Amino acid sequence: SDVSDVSDVSDVSNVTVASVVAVFSILSFLAVISAVSNTAVISIVSAIAIVAIVAVVAVVVIVSVVSVVIFFSFVVIVSVVAAVTAVAVVSAATAAVVIVAADVANAAIGVVIVVVDDVVGFFVAGTKSDMR
Repeated sequence: SDVSDVSDVSDVSNVTVASVVAVFSILSFLAVISAVSNTAVISIVSAIAIVAIVAVVAVVVIVSVVSVVIFFSFVVIVSVVAAVTAVAVVSAATAAVVIVAADVANAAIGVVIVVVDDVVGFFVAGTKSDMR
């Protein structure tokens, strides 16, 4: 019975880790979208996603703590700590990438706007001088 209990715990931790990864990938996608187009709706969605992540992590921690209390399994503790650490590292890396991507996108948009402005200004100035 002990062996089956441990396998149940590992199944739970696998599912929870997978769900955390899924939520984080969704959040990073939303973060990229919101960085590209700063709309209130997407900000709300990403805020909801952040809340969802916190909830999932809380569930993971609670489930793992309960399972540790029940089974006193050192392996579970280690795997949970590793999973939480991995999630933290991934989220930090994702945030860094998103911030850099947003900066690059903003810079690119800025360049495009300046170029378009110059070109339009040049043609407008040309047509004005022609009309005179």
